[in-house]
Amino acid sequence: MSWSVIPLDLGRLLDRPKDSITFGRGAGQTVELVCFGWLLLGAGDPVLVDTGPSSSEHAAAFHRVRLQKGPEHDLGRALAAHGVQPGDIETVVLTHLHWDHCYGAPVLPNARLLVQDRKIRYGVHPNPDDDRRKYEFSRGAPFLGDLRRMEAVQGASDVVPGIRIVPTPGHSPGHQSVLVDGRSRTYLLAGDFLDLYENWTERCPSGSTVDLEAWERSYDEVSKLDVEILPGHDPLVLRQEIYR
Repeated sequence: MSWSVIPLDLGRLLDRPKDSITFGRGAGQTVELVCFGWLLLGAGDPVLVDTGPSSSEHAAAFHRVRLQKGPEHDLGRALAAHGVQPGDIETVVLTHLHWDHCYGAPVLPNARLLVQDRKIRYGVHPNPDDDRRKYEFSRGAPFLGDLRRMEAVQGASDVVPGIRIVPTPGHSPGHQSVLVDGRSRTYLLAGDFLDLYENWTERCPSGSTVDLEAWERSYDEVSKLDVEILPGHDPLVLRQEIYR
């Protein structure tokens, strides 16, 4: 079965230090990042990958970042623009549980949430030396209310025909990416394994990668695949409205 991949713009992270995205390269430069959700449409029920960030006010107060999120970035509105209602989504793949990827899950009342088992366990008990703020652990992580809807995935797994999960740890333990069969090619929805195209073309980890050896292994495994990369935050993805 072939699927269409529709990137949903669910918010813009403004003035991010480039060297925090490209592991020290580009010091002094800033970049704008898009917080993507990915709507997958085919012959079967729609599937969603990632659900986007919190509000601008929350991002400023708790994460100290500038998040541009207006009505046009609302998840329900973004889905409706493609004829899909939140209640139509029954399957969501979360690449990981950082705040800018999982905050929209409560909007989707009928969805099961597919997350790596390692990610769930780590998100509930993150390493104190890691940045626990990404999980909002100190204030009650947003994903905790969705634990009963989470289905723990062990490694590579088929979601539905034409959509497959592949482990890509490194940015965080238990990170996963998603392979989607289009009409003529297969796409890798990279999540934060690859924030920008540059992370792929220059073999450059994100600056917030917590396990470099795991990231290198993930890169080597993905390199063996015949796929087109769709990075998790690069505005250049929006040059194309639909990937088929």
